[in-house]
Amino acid sequence: MKKPSDLVNLFYRLLYRMAYLALKLSWMICPRNTNCAQVMLWVNGELLLVRTSYRNEFTFPGGYINVNETPVSAARRELAEEVNIEIIESNLRFEKIIEYHEYGRFVTDVFFTCKLNKYPQISIDNREIVEAIFVEPDNALMLSLHYSAKYIIEVVTSCK
Repeated sequence: MKKPSDLVNLFYRLLYRMAYLALKLSWMICPRNTNCAQVMLWVNGELLLVRTSYRNEFTFPGGYINVNETPVSAARRELAEEVNIEIIESNLRFEKIIEYHEYGRFVTDVFFTCKLNKYPQISIDNREIVEAIFVEPDNALMLSLHYSAKYIIEVVTSCK
């Protein structure tokens, strides 16, 4: 039998999945622009990838840039929220901006790179984020990746 905390987490994952489906529908009905920030966190030649409860693909820690928030602040906030890694903004280096259409919305993704000397302690909530792994870029490309993550890995690491 599942522990009460497992059931609560399962309930939250279900809510996230339903909310994401509702968002996708709203984007198709009322297209809009979305600005996001993502972090490519490197340790010993490996990248940190996360998988959410509402998508089947791996991607980088990241998310929406809030109103009156800079992309670098959003990247830092999302890294802390999703995997509990606190870094200072000066450790984030701008990498690339990519733009694409997804479910009727136009997405601008701002990518940052952060290199650490040792593996950080990672903590996920098992609600929004259900998996976090470090993987070499070549091996990452063999995983099920969100297309923005696949593209940026190929571009940044020249692993075409």
